[in-house]
Amino acid sequence: MRFGNAFRLQKLSERRDFFTEKCVSSAKRLKAALIRTPDLFFAARYAKESGDTNFARKCVEAIIAAEGTIVSFPSALSPEQKPESTAQT
Repeated sequence: MRFGNAFRLQKLSERRDFFTEKCVSSAKRLKAALIRTPDLFFAARYAKESGDTNFARKCVEAIIAAEGTIVSFPSALSPEQKPESTAQT
């Protein structure tokens, strides 16, 4: 696994690529999951606050399945259902 926290002092909407081309090619070669820290944060916070073990299991499965690619975490809630505090700012 490789974690990307690029441009952490900028708003999420203003951030560019989290991983360099070299990092992506290395992850592909090693079959390592690439995890963007904001994605992990929102998924982990939802899993902890909701106690949704099915969602947590799907997150682990997404990390395992992401061999050499950026992890795509399952959607916990539709955008209309997300509380204001989880909005990406």
